[in-house]
Amino acid sequence: MIKNLAKSCILIFLIFFISLEAFGREQETNLVYSMPRISPLYPPPPLQFRDNRILTIIFRSTPRTLEKLVPKPLVPNPLNLMFIYIAQLNIQVSETERYPYLEAGIGVPASFSQTLGNYAVYLYLDKTLPIVGGREIWGWPKKDASISFVEKDGKISASLERLGFPLISVNASLEKKIEPFPESPSMPWYNLKIIPSVEREAPPEVHQLTSTANSDTKIKEHYICKAGLEFKASPWDPLADIDVLEITDVTFQVSDFVMNFGKVIYDYLDEKNRE
Repeated sequence: MIKNLAKSCILIFLIFFISLEAFGREQETNLVYSMPRISPLYPPPPLQFRDNRILTIIFRSTPRTLEKLVPKPLVPNPLNLMFIYIAQLNIQVSETERYPYLEAGIGVPASFSQTLGNYAVYLYLDKTLPIVGGREIWGWPKKDASISFVEKDGKISASLERLGFPLISVNASLEKKIEPFPESPSMPWYNLKIIPSVEREAPPEVHQLTSTANSDTKIKEHYICKAGLEFKASPWDPLADIDVLEITDVTFQVSDFVMNFGKVIYDYLDEKNRE
């Protein structure tokens, strides 16, 4: 009788422990979005960006450069165009609070399954939070850097250095304001998202091509500009390998947009995609 009672108590305890553990796992799955578990670094999207000031330079490069920078199955644009933007971005945290940071990005117009978008090659930022969140969620190729962005009397001077090496120098002048500026559909951004394995000599845990598109874009100001661009290099950032043959278009915009979740469009770890 006593033995049976003891067995019943043990069984009840095990059922309670297993249920409690399962409940804890469910709670973590539902509540935890990013690390650390008890104080996540960033919340889930969407992110609201307001009054961003963005200088964009489109330039013609070489087929060799684009072939080196753009991963398959993306197809680089046939005109060998690339672009760089340098921006003051503002994440709207609340109605009265913003999180400002500086960002520079280099990209290539490219297609996936005949859908034209922009492939992000390099991104440089001066704040930790958007670097980590951007890499972990979407796979944006973000690195830390020191960035300068100065506007004065219709001119913009911007520069970027990393680990003590100057990498980018831009000087632009605002030539003509276009208003009203016609709205255009937002193209997707393509990112190569790679998360390495914790195990030695193991393949990446994540190796994906992702896609995301900004929404609710509102252009508040738009200028046609002239600009000069110079790339330099360091042992860690070979930007000087990017051929700049001709600057074809320069614009400066003040705009709002929303960055939301994206989707995985190609999984390199999927057996059917392996060569």
